[in-house]
Amino acid sequence: MITRSDIIDNRKLFLKDVVNDMLAGSEKIKFAVGYLYLSGFYQIAENLEKLEDAKILIGSNLNRQLMEALAETLHPDELEESQEKLKFQRKIDKTNFKTEIEQKITQNIQALPHSVKRQLEIQKLVELVKSKKLEIRVYTRYPLHAKAYIFKYKQNIATASGAEGIAVVGSSNLTMSGFYHNTELNTYVRGQKNYEELNDWFDELWKEAVPFDDSMQSIIENSWALKTISPYDVYIFTLYHLTKFSLERKSSTIWNWDNMPNLYPFQKVAIMQANEWLQKYNGVFICDVVGLGKSFIGAGLLKHLNKRALIISPPGLIEMWERFKERFQFDAVVISRGMLYRGIYDNESVLNNYENRDVVLIDESHHFRNSDTKMYRELQPFLIGKQVILMTATPQNTSPWNIYNQIKLFHQSEENIFPNSLEEPHLRNLFIKVENGEYRLPELLKYLVIRRTRKHIKQFYVNDDYQITFPLRELKTETYNINSTYNDLYSKIQDLLKQLTYSRYDLWKYVTEDKQELEPYIQLKKVIGTLRVFHKINLFKRLESSIYAFRISILNMIDIYTKFIRIIEDKKIVPAGEKIQEIIYRYKLKDVLKKVDELDNEYKTEDFNIDKLIEDLKFDLEIFKDVKKYLETIPTTDDAKYDRLIEIINDLRVICKQQKILIFSEYADTTDYLSDRMLNYFDNVELVNGKSTQIDSKIGAFAPIANEYNGDKVVDILVATDVLSEGFNLQDCSAVINYDLHWNPVRLIQRAGRVDRIGSEADKIFIRNFLPVSQVESEIKLKEKLEQRIKEIHKYIGEDEKILTENERLNESALYTIYDKRDIDELETSEESDFTLDEAEQIIRNLAKFKPEYMQYIKRLQLGLHSIKSCKIHKGSYGFFRAGDFYKLFIKKGENILSDFNEVIAEIRCNHDEKELMISTKQQKTFFNDLNELEKIYKEIIRSDNHKVKINLVIRKAKERIKTLMKDNIKNKEFIENAEMLDEVLNVNFPHHLIQIVRKINMEKQDDVFFSDLVNLYNSEQLAELKSNSQNKSKHIEFVCGEIII
Repeated sequence: MITRSDIIDNRKLFLKDVVNDMLAGSEKIKFAVGYLYLSGFYQIAENLEKLEDAKILIGSNLNRQLMEALAETLHPDELEESQEKLKFQRKIDKTNFKTEIEQKITQNIQALPHSVKRQLEIQKLVELVKSKKLEIRVYTRYPLHAKAYIFKYKQNIATASGAEGIAVVGSSNLTMSGFYHNTELNTYVRGQKNYEELNDWFDELWKEAVPFDDSMQSIIENSWALKTISPYDVYIFTLYHLTKFSLERKSSTIWNWDNMPNLYPFQKVAIMQANEWLQKYNGVFICDVVGLGKSFIGAGLLKHLNKRALIISPPGLIEMWERFKERFQFDAVVISRGMLYRGIYDNESVLNNYENRDVVLIDESHHFRNSDTKMYRELQPFLIGKQVILMTATPQNTSPWNIYNQIKLFHQSEENIFPNSLEEPHLRNLFIKVENGEYRLPELLKYLVIRRTRKHIKQFYVNDDYQITFPLRELKTETYNINSTYNDLYSKIQDLLKQLTYSRYDLWKYVTEDKQELEPYIQLKKVIGTLRVFHKINLFKRLESSIYAFRISILNMIDIYTKFIRIIEDKKIVPAGEKIQEIIYRYKLKDVLKKVDELDNEYKTEDFNIDKLIEDLKFDLEIFKDVKKYLETIPTTDDAKYDRLIEIINDLRVICKQQKILIFSEYADTTDYLSDRMLNYFDNVELVNGKSTQIDSKIGAFAPIANEYNGDKVVDILVATDVLSEGFNLQDCSAVINYDLHWNPVRLIQRAGRVDRIGSEADKIFIRNFLPVSQVESEIKLKEKLEQRIKEIHKYIGEDEKILTENERLNESALYTIYDKRDIDELETSEESDFTLDEAEQIIRNLAKFKPEYMQYIKRLQLGLHSIKSCKIHKGSYGFFRAGDFYKLFIKKGENILSDFNEVIAEIRCNHDEKELMISTKQQKTFFNDLNELEKIYKEIIRSDNHKVKINLVIRKAKERIKTLMKDNIKNKEFIENAEMLDEVLNVNFPHHLIQIVRKINMEKQDDVFFSDLVNLYNSEQLAELKSNSQNKSKHIEFVCGEIII
């Protein structure tokens, strides 16, 4: 034994060293501490194994906090009464205190840094408990502030010292901080008499305490250190913990039009109606037809709201919105929607900078019509609790679900809060009925969509005192001889293209039968036919667009097919997958062959009918080369379609007196071609496409009046892609030529809307539409498809002007509605289908409904568990971290970090029968090291996010009423238990979509009905998964779960 000072303060002398020194000379110990963390055990674990017996008595931290709070607020007599209640505890009280300790120790284990060393130490601990060498009890009767470390000496030391043992008492708990981090004050207690008194004191408390051995053993055995789960459990556990929440906001309804620029009466009416719906539903659509000044309505609404706003704008309209800010004098930040590309809303999202913005205006909101896009996934969670203004003339492009997804931007639950004749309470079910023809979508949309046509404005807002006029539209269809364009070679080129196998875009059919249903080959099955059809159609569309664009396509096809074949032959892999495709498109052949070696590609040639694939690829390549030879015989100046364009321009200028002309093409290659040729024929020609710069200057020079442009530049002919089809004011011009037609007729509406706008001084708008002649039409059925789409638009949306031809029929009764097209154009490209949180919710709902026992098992699992599975694409370490309601999913792959939500989910997603694999200690160590690195990365992400969340007032009201009922029913054990469960879930994380229901329940005057309704809500919505310990300790980082992917 070494002699030291009796004062142990963790400054000169550390309690850790003292305890370990005393353990070395002891045969038994008895520790009494206020609370403990496993970090304290690790400091003494090695010496604990050598003891004959160890008893540890821990207090309830809850008791200590409670009594300290009471001491500050109660009269001494009341305080004494409260202490007496603790003395004469009921059994349930002891159980509750024990449960509290279990939760704290569980959280402690979950929060421990994962390592093999720590894992072994935890295993030692559970072995001590199981062998009964270590006993643990919880003292619940009084607050246990005492900290006593009592050591029974080994016999030889006892004889030499003249006492059976020794003790240390003071301030240190059995924690790492108590052992050496904190400044503490402890001292030795020596002598036989002191030892006996302390020993008796401990024994009395020990008899009154609640055994905790079994609890400790269970906690540890179910912790990350000793327990693994199946890959499917990890997948479902991940989905279970992905949740989002929102709050409601309100504003006034006082109007002051004098503070705004002059507005048309119909625009003021729209602002007032939009405000009403915005306050009622937290969102509104402003969808007047193109050209009625939706931007003025949106700006006026923002001015009235007088809140900090965020405007998400098309890239080309940022300056326009900046001008509106100055003109209307409202507080807003304008950002481009192009900045939303991450696929997840987190601290790295640009939106994180604007969390303090209360209202969000989304211009051209139809770009957020698909919930599986990265833009949507990044934006939607940001909008929780915010008011959302959606502006678009074309909210529906292909199906009613376009509307549904935009509604979900501001109403993210499935509760149908909108009136409907079916009284359907579930919003998604209502849209299913719309899709099946069981319900008319306009019946719903009239409650949240502002949509007026020109005819409506003229009918209801024009009178003797006020006149509004709109220009007429003159549409003409222009055709041309495509055989002349292709030097009478069109039929030969067409025949060659018909022979293409498109094998490169239909790889799954070449996979051997035994591998077709296995990963990764089954992924190829998902796009079977789709890519082939798309590329076939795209080739024919470019053939119709311009001979120049078609030449570019053929050259690209030759280049890509050549690289594709060389990779197969030289590298013995089939180049499928996004990364390798990007390399093929981006680099030259020599560099491609080098960079392919750097990729992990699982598409091996031996898993394909490779001879047939190569044969078909080379067959297609020869066809492209033959087409190239044909094209080389056509003079670049021979182009009947271009010649017809020049005739149309001349006619518009001479006959129609149109100096300014706007020409649209779907393809940048075609616009390059047209502008280059027209520069030699006309003055003041400009080009705008995705590669252009100084777009605002060109637009200003083309439409100086509409854009208040004062520069010297003049533009009379503007050639553009659909970059200019949205939002721009070009009404100085009144002539539009659609050189080729976009597949989506919405684009035609938007194109015409650039010049056909309120404020135009023209009497007539001239629109000239090029249509493919019968040869191409017979192949791609463009006109048939387009006419059917237009028919649907007119039937459901009530679009008030014709798009394509003069003989189209309008449905004049379909006012204030959105079109409802039930068939989806199979040839229109759709965005990649990604995993969504809606899908996650549905999976969890189905499991809770059909496999409730399994879901209960999932809910009981501790945080921090992991599994081991075979990889699909990404080998590495998966980690799911969260802090409050902010979460992040990672896969660490060596030095690389994968954080794309969809890719991570796709990797961990598996079936229930996925096998858990075995790994080595080295692989386990690598996994734990990876987790520690991921947590560091996650901390960096959330470091600047310090906002606090307050509980919703509606939930707080319900919570306070529950507390009152608990006091009134204190003797009713079952009532108290149920009330405590309700109280626990009434927290800041309560689902926003249920707040309206709780508001109604709060209005119930009868307490028993109020309580019963809350219980029913708790059960029906499975609220047990919501825990009050998430009361937005928002920066407390939790490792939810992980996986070793090998």
